[in-house]
Amino acid sequence: MGKQERDQILLLEKSIVNVLNSDEPIIREGDRWYKHLDPFVEKLKNDFKGIIKAIHIGNVYGPELGNIKLILENGTNAFIELKTSESEAGKGTLANISQDSLTKYGIIYHPKNEKILSWSEWRKKTNFLSKVEEQLNRMPYPSISIGFDERARKVRELANKGIKEAILVKEKIMEIAKHDKLSYTRYIKDFNINEENLLKFLCCLLSGIHTEKEILKFFSSVSKSDLERGFELIIFYYSNVRAGRVIVTKQPNKIKELLTEYSDFELAYPSEASGVVNTYITAKNKTKGEIVKILNFLFHWKNIFQGIKTPCINVFLGPFFY
Repeated sequence: MGKQERDQILLLEKSIVNVLNSDEPIIREGDRWYKHLDPFVEKLKNDFKGIIKAIHIGNVYGPELGNIKLILENGTNAFIELKTSESEAGKGTLANISQDSLTKYGIIYHPKNEKILSWSEWRKKTNFLSKVEEQLNRMPYPSISIGFDERARKVRELANKGIKEAILVKEKIMEIAKHDKLSYTRYIKDFNINEENLLKFLCCLLSGIHTEKEILKFFSSVSKSDLERGFELIIFYYSNVRAGRVIVTKQPNKIKELLTEYSDFELAYPSEASGVVNTYITAKNKTKGEIVKILNFLFHWKNIFQGIKTPCINVFLGPFFY
């Protein structure tokens, strides 16, 4: 989720709080998420009788987790986490996060406390950019001063038109990018996992905390006991668009289930034989002993085509959630 979309959803959350408190919403008809406002408000009013006050607690990372805190007449509080989607089921990319997340947030560490290269540092070491430029330079261009991105866009344009030479150049660059991803996971897979940091990272991603600033704040202010205590109380609500109507449903607290019923959180890297570049966060069920795939990490290039612009890590929900 990009910053602009996250900011829009933040305004939706605050508008829901305002309406629950009998105030005016911040967003207006015509705004992207406006049609989700009333369905969320109606669902929360139906599920929680006697709401004295609603408080927006999103982006406040401490013992109280969630987007909205409801103070109820019966003397209890309810902590609500809202998830919005314009699809029927809410599937798709959970987050686009920093390409260097695994090293930046201390998910992996060297047993001798030596430095581990990030993905961006790895590409510099292996001269990745030079290999890509060598392929781009196989094509003729209108001007010798045309930049890297413009050359890549020209290759993409010609490849889409069926020009054989451009197709071969694009395919070769994408092959170089795939080899780079596999070689990097081969490099990092034998390092140790900091399970507590991995668990915090997992909770961040599942709670909509995706930016570097937010994640670092969460890491510094939330302990493992806070996670267990905080996610014990959170109630999840999802909005989806079905047949043109926004439907809000209450969903099981899967994070609570993970924190209470699973252990041995690890990273499962792709096998050499498979040729895929997916890395999973996995955990073991304490009772059954089965291993579940929770989140799927995909080293990715967001723009133009693979190997060219905006490296990141795409995050998808794993089979555990379906």
